Amino acid sequence: VSKLPKRIKAGSNDAVTLAYFKFSQNQFSEVLTICAKVSDDHPAAYWFLDIQTSAYRRLNEGALALQSTSRSMAMHPQLSRCYEERALVLADAGLLNQALVGCKRNQVLGKEKSSRTAEAYVHFRRGEFEEMLECTQSATTDLPKSAYGRALQSLALTGLGRLDEAMEEALKATELNKLEALAWYALANLQLKQNRIDQAIESLDTGLAADPHFRFSYQLRAEAHSCAGHKIEADRDQSKFDQLQTQFMANLPNT
Repeated sequence: VSKLPKRIKAGSNDAVTLAYFKFSQNQFSEVLTICAKVSDDHPAAYWFLDIQTSAYRRLNEGALALQSTSRSMAMHPQLSRCYEERALVLADAGLLNQALVGCKRNQVLGKEKSSRTAEAYVHFRRGEFEEMLECTQSATTDLPKSAYGRALQSLALTGLGRLDEAMEEALKATELNKLEALAWYALANLQLKQNRIDQAIESLDTGLAADPHFRFSYQLRAEAHSCAGHKIEADRDQSKFDQLQTQFMANLPNT
């Protein structure tokens, strides 16, 4: 990034690089600013729409994320990550059957490897940990240094009661990327299962400091505070989650 020119042309490869860098730093509003400068008639517009979708999702704007996937899908359904991104949004919206269909559609397009992480996330939301683990094992083989993939693997192993392995994956995820909210969520989820409540709260504090938009961490921290008898803190976190969840669900389709 330090080698990028000071004045970056909208829609250029440099702009794509900068957008992905900003996303990796959890600077999602800055990502949207970069993407907004690219018109739909630009040859590479679908690239920007895909990362724009991810940014909207992380900012808890579900309807806007789906709108971006629809635009990307209309442009280059065989090139973009639109089905994968759409599956993640639908999973967060509770439309789990539709989300899984989106992952399968990606596989039909010959993108099975790239869709394994998204499919793992959908299985997580469905509570299907065996299927989830199968996906994460494939995904981490392809991308062994992905903190997000390692975090999903930890969640799958925790769901299956394989706690020692889950801890190894969770710690690896936080080491790979200290800004990945799901890594700290996975670690806290495991610590809570082990009744290490104070450590779980500390992990969630770290994750939310890195990404204050990750609403599921507020939900889990509310549970942890409740277990610790911290009623005020638990109510505050639950209220924050409810606010962000309402924001995410606003104007989303029901089917």
